[in-house]
This record gives sequence, structure tokens and C-alpha cells, in this order.
Amino acid sequence: MTATVRWDPNMEDTTFLGQSATLYSFYYNAQIAVHRSFITTRRGSAHSLASLIICTNAARSCVQVLDHLTQRIGTP
Repeated sequence: MTATVRWDPNMEDTTFLGQSATLYSFYYNAQIAVHRSFITTRRGSAHSLASLIICTNAARSCVQVLDHLTQRIGTP
């Protein structure tokens, strides 16, 4: 992956920052879309818990990326 699309919150070029944030937010969204269907209400399911953790972490990461982007350049 080139340095221009790798996520770096301190990237000086706001065009590349916006592109990188978009790429990473789509990646996190894809993780959520893939693992969401494995989350069940059944207790004790290891796959369900793992998918829930992955979705939670992806959502948190996506929010952090977009929050940083909003602070740097305004509304994305």
C-alpha cells in the first residue's frame, strides 16, 4: 500500500487525507457487513462473540477516522 493511501492522521495533504479516510471507512464498513450476519442472540456461541468484537472494533475505528477527518477539514 502506498504512503498516500495509508492512514496517517498527521498527513499534511488534505486531499490524500480525505482519500485515505474514505478508503479506510469503506474497509471498516465491509468488515461490519461481513460479520454482522454471524451475530446471534444465542448464548455461548464463540463465532457470535468474535463477530461482535470485530464489528465493534470496526465501528470504533471508522468513527475515529471520520472524527479526525472532520476535525481537520470540516464536514467530509
